[in-house]
Parts: sequence; structure tokens; C-alpha cells
Amino acid sequence: EENNASDKKESNKTIIDQNGRKVKIPKEINKVVMTAFPLPGVYYAVNGSCDKIVGIHPGAKSAAENSILSVLAPELMDAETGFVKGKNINIEELLGLKPDLVVFWGGYPKQVEQFDNSGIPAVAVKTMAGGNAVETLSTWIELLGEIFGKEDRASEVIAYSHETLGMIPSKT
Repeated sequence: EENNASDKKESNKTIIDQNGRKVKIPKEINKVVMTAFPLPGVYYAVNGSCDKIVGIHPGAKSAAENSILSVLAPELMDAETGFVKGKNINIEELLGLKPDLVVFWGGYPKQVEQFDNSGIPAVAVKTMAGGNAVETLSTWIELLGEIFGKEDRASEVIAYSHETLGMIPSKT
């Protein structure tokens, strides 16, 4: 019986989100909802597929439809969007998707409160201080790598983006 208890403990891990909240998340994640616009593309860069994403913001879906992401991850086009309008989330509809994890925009206090009260593991992301897009994306990639056990892939993507950024001045 002791083994069962330790197995249960090991089925979760705790991470610190970008709001500084300690969030207990399952180690095995099969259904993800992402309410922050650019995250599906970042998720794809880390995981190489969007097959676990069951819900996204309609703006993210529209952006994906009009980009290479719709070709690389056509499964994303099946993700639900009706649970969110602007920055308002219908938590009951979101719960109906039965997500193992939600990744949301941490700058909306109402959403933080909704997810804190929902019982769903929910991880906040934010724009980094100073608004540096490359650094912000790097922190998101690093966080998603930690969440999904893809730290090595996340490090590769971050290194590549910094290398590419470093080449730009010599080309322009």
C-alpha cells in the first residue's frame, strides 16, 4: 500500500508560474487549454504537435488558420474556442473540455481568481518586464519545456532563436 501512496505523489509535480504561483500539475498531460493568444505556436515549437490542445482563444485559432501553423498542426483547427470571448472565460464551458492543464494570460486578475477557484491546474504566463519579445518567448518556451518534460528541446529552440537574433545585425 505504501507503494501506491508514493506512486500517487509522483503523478504530480509543482512548478512556479509567471505570476509566482506554485501550481501542482499532473506529470501526464493529455488535454490542454491555452487562452493566451500566441501560445499554440510556442507549444508547437516545444512539442512538435498540437494534438493535446483541446481549447484555444478564438484569436489564436484565427492567427493559426492564417499561418503555417495550420499546415504544421492541422489538429489545432479542431480545438474549441466557444468558452472564451475577449478576456472573459466561461469557466463552466472550459470545465466541459476536461483539461488536465490550462495555460492562461496571468495579467487578468479575474482569470487568476477563476482558475484559483476552479480546481484545474492553471499556469499563468506574462510579458516580461521591458516587453522584450525574444526574452518573453524564451521564458514561455522554458516554462512549457518544464511543464511537458521537454527541457532539452526548449533549450535548443531558445539557443536557435538567440543565435538567429545575433546574426541579424550582420545581415542588415
